[in-house]
Amino acid sequence: MKHKPSTTQQKQMPASLPYSLSVTPLGSRLGVILLTSVVVFGLQWLFEEPARLIEERTGSLVWQVKPDTTPEERVVIVAIDDESLQELGAWPWSRATFAELSDKLNEYGVTSQIYDLVFPEAREGDRQLNQALLANNALIGQIPLLDPQQKSYRTGELTSALNQACHPSMPVAHGYLANSPSLVNSADIAGGSSALSINAGHISPEIDPDGAVRFQAPLVCYKGQVYPSLALATLLQNLNITDLEWLTGSDANQAPWVITSPDYPLLQVPVNDKGLMRVDYSKAPSSFTQISAADVIAGRIDPNRLKNRWVVVGATAFGLGDLVPSPHSGLTPGVEIQARMITSLLDQSVPYTPKVQTFYQVASVSSALLLLLLLASRVNVHHNRLARGALLSAPLVLPLVAIGIHYWGVQHQLWLGWLPLALYGMVTALSLTGLEYLRNRHEKQRLYDNLSSYLPENIASEIAFHLPTGQLHAEKSRCIILSADLRNFSAFQQKSSPEATVHLLHGFFTLASQDISKHHGTLYELRADALLAVWPLEDDGIASQSNQQQAENAWLAASAIHQAVQPLLAKTALTDIAPLGLGIGIAAGSVTQGRLGSARHRTQMILGEAVTQALSLQSMTQDLAYPTLCSQALARYLPEQSYQAIGSYLLEGVRRPQALYAPSQQELLKQVPPNDLSDLDDIDDFHHLQDNGVASLQAYRQASK
Repeated sequence: MKHKPSTTQQKQMPASLPYSLSVTPLGSRLGVILLTSVVVFGLQWLFEEPARLIEERTGSLVWQVKPDTTPEERVVIVAIDDESLQELGAWPWSRATFAELSDKLNEYGVTSQIYDLVFPEAREGDRQLNQALLANNALIGQIPLLDPQQKSYRTGELTSALNQACHPSMPVAHGYLANSPSLVNSADIAGGSSALSINAGHISPEIDPDGAVRFQAPLVCYKGQVYPSLALATLLQNLNITDLEWLTGSDANQAPWVITSPDYPLLQVPVNDKGLMRVDYSKAPSSFTQISAADVIAGRIDPNRLKNRWVVVGATAFGLGDLVPSPHSGLTPGVEIQARMITSLLDQSVPYTPKVQTFYQVASVSSALLLLLLLASRVNVHHNRLARGALLSAPLVLPLVAIGIHYWGVQHQLWLGWLPLALYGMVTALSLTGLEYLRNRHEKQRLYDNLSSYLPENIASEIAFHLPTGQLHAEKSRCIILSADLRNFSAFQQKSSPEATVHLLHGFFTLASQDISKHHGTLYELRADALLAVWPLEDDGIASQSNQQQAENAWLAASAIHQAVQPLLAKTALTDIAPLGLGIGIAAGSVTQGRLGSARHRTQMILGEAVTQALSLQSMTQDLAYPTLCSQALARYLPEQSYQAIGSYLLEGVRRPQALYAPSQQELLKQVPPNDLSDLDDIDDFHHLQDNGVASLQAYRQASK
């Protein structure tokens, strides 16, 4: 059966304690997890696009850190570079120059010519270039415009539409930038009567807000017609594929859609819900062979470098502006991106996001949260150092694990994403760590509060906030020591019930400790029916203002204790035994304080001249019939009107007689019970007895008899 906290315990719950710490540990942790999940979800929703870009940039670093450096021998880039512009003339080149380049590539034995270029204006030499491109089975580019704001922009003529209907997931074009009709349709080869069109493929980029090209649509729809990308059109032409179909992924590990062909089932193009294909940047830029167009036209190329190759012709010169950011460099030519898409289609290594991604992210985040919850419970309940270390390292480890899983997936053409697991795991781990820190601080504070009710504050702090040690710790200082003891307590204990005895001690200690604390003292020790209190002094021992203030505090505390405790003693007095009394001795001097014993069993001790004198003075209060006595060392710090000398006496444990001092007559009147004063017929008689060293009422009555 669980123990139910009492009403008193519930009321003692600190008012300033956070709500999460006042409920059960499990409830507070679940509350933190729920709160952080809501916060993280809200941040992701508010900053969806920046978060996606961060995930994309970091997720693609694996291609930069560990690229595939295997030389690509099937696809070669013929670059319109700065060297070509210097040798062949400024851009744009004439149609004759391009026709010469195409014929030269054909002479080198190139299998397929792919031009990452668009020729929108009609120019002189279109017929010559048309004949060269058709004869050499070349493909050229065209750009369907996907931005709705460009719907009125239509230049040239879109060609090479596929014989199939548009799919709902296909991106829809609103305008286009295509090739001049005089270039693509004007040729009449070998005297034939029909005009032939040059095969074309679109090079419309999907540009992210940061300028990078990470996706391209394999198929684009424009007014009910389907147009393939330049990379896909290259495969369709070389594999003689005329029919394509869209298939939904057969299992959770596949992409949402797969473009394939009944004629060639090995063709598998995974696309996302938006009909986009991810660009594969796994190959290092150095793996692609680049040849200057000027060297091709001049015949300065080894034929073996081009024979039976697919050649992608495009601009790499900085001034032509066909440069976009990529994971490998700040600026990558668009022709390289076309070469990458062609090779990834050839290798069937197109990275894609599987349909299972949502389930993976939910499962991974849930597993991480459950693990963090388990670690936090182990830290709090079992104080497990391994669990504490794991929880502290989780904000760093979980993002690394998320990125590691993502990088593993990228190497297997799976784009799983890493941000949800990293973000939820890191924020939740930090929140739970903060919660456990607050809980730990609260427990230490509670331990300190409990210890400080038994021990001086500095000792309680040492125990609560430091590791246990078996080393000896001692220090010497000057202090004021107050020793207070209940007289005739043993007789009272024998005649009273245990409950009455305990209530008396409880009242005595409570009242005395309140007055000691009120007068800036430290309750050092409670023992049986006595207590010890301490006020520190400056080391120089002179009558400084600080020392005088401490002495007055101790002197006033003694008077306050008498006034507070006397009514309690009168209330609990028994008729058949001598009345209870209270004696207080105060001394000033050097003491030694320290902690000693093993790490498992420590004790606090205080000893020295001041302690010995205070105990002796407290004992002599009964013999000399004064409620409070102090030493000469203390009296020199006090105002003269607050005390009176009563002579020199030999104290126990001291070889030489010591001058002793008692409160002045005015102070004594404050410390005598009012009900006893009412029995006196002549207060002057009592003062006369005080002058002769008899201060207790009991002694007065005995003398008057």
